[in-house]
Amino acid sequence: MALKGWIAIAGSSELALRWPSVLAGAVLVALTYRLGRALAWQAAAAGAAALAAFNPFLVWYAQDARVYSLLAALVLGAAWLTWRAAQKRDWQLWVWAGCLWWLALFAHYFAALALASILLALIVAAHTRARWRAAFGMSAGITLAQLPWLAYVAPLLVGHSKSWISAAGSMEVLWRLLTVFSAGQASAGASPMNQAIGALVLAALLIWGSVLLLRRALRAAAWVLALAVGTPLWLWLLSFYRPVFTEQYALVALPGVCLLAAAGLSGLAAAGWWGKAGRSFAYTTFIAISLLSLSNYYFNPRYSKSPDWRAVSDYLVRTARADEVVALNLPDPAFYYYYRAPMPVEAVPAAPLAEIGGA
Repeated sequence: MALKGWIAIAGSSELALRWPSVLAGAVLVALTYRLGRALAWQAAAAGAAALAAFNPFLVWYAQDARVYSLLAALVLGAAWLTWRAAQKRDWQLWVWAGCLWWLALFAHYFAALALASILLALIVAAHTRARWRAAFGMSAGITLAQLPWLAYVAPLLVGHSKSWISAAGSMEVLWRLLTVFSAGQASAGASPMNQAIGALVLAALLIWGSVLLLRRALRAAAWVLALAVGTPLWLWLLSFYRPVFTEQYALVALPGVCLLAAAGLSGLAAAGWWGKAGRSFAYTTFIAISLLSLSNYYFNPRYSKSPDWRAVSDYLVRTARADEVVALNLPDPAFYYYYRAPMPVEAVPAAPLAEIGGA
């Protein structure tokens, strides 16, 4: 719905369709820095912003004409305003935070998972009834504002399922998250050793950063952990009811992951020669893997998100015959965006084509 409004204003060119995601990705980097500063860790704030800026997973979705980059930016902005509202006890900040949460929920209903995580962190770290009342008031306002939309979408959500999402165990979920957060989607099919090194280095930094934050400030630690762990944990728990876990839904956790990793890197810098050596190794690892992943993303068709539908459409235009029909297996909306051939298109279920060996 929001995309339709944007198309009416900016048009439907590739640049226009991708621009909201690009802008949201840039804003997310800035908000990562602002939240890090608000949590009173200057060095970690700068490091987290740098990690987010060059993270292949974020770059992947910051160029995608879909909602996930925007969702992550809205959730992070709402979390930052909620933190400021809780610290300053300013009702206007609570209102603005509620508005951003409402927009995030409008962008994607899984924003509710991040909101639930932040509210739990607020309950753990608030220590005052006034903050609890303010958080309850914000939540009530968001719920009331969402009621018309919920009444419409609830029946669809109850019966909705995605056939392409399969059940995943806890260790698989953890490994997939560590892999995409360290090396991005474009690393799929690359060297397992590269993926393993990036995932293990990130895991070590997350553990060390969590320990340091918990020692330094419980409230800040609760907030960052809610951002980094909350949504993936909810997705995993929901998967016991119905398979819903996929990496793109966990993009909202990336800023929290970057903050924890940056906290771990900052802590290593103060841990003597071995800490500085470990920090250098971690930075070198992330830079090398990011460059590899981004080069795959930009220059290697093997790692593209979808087939080159523009080239496919051009070929069909050149070879079209009046009596032919295009049979499309597993329809991709991007195909219809580029398709210009005169032949009609028929979407064919995947299973029958797989059974006869066609595609």
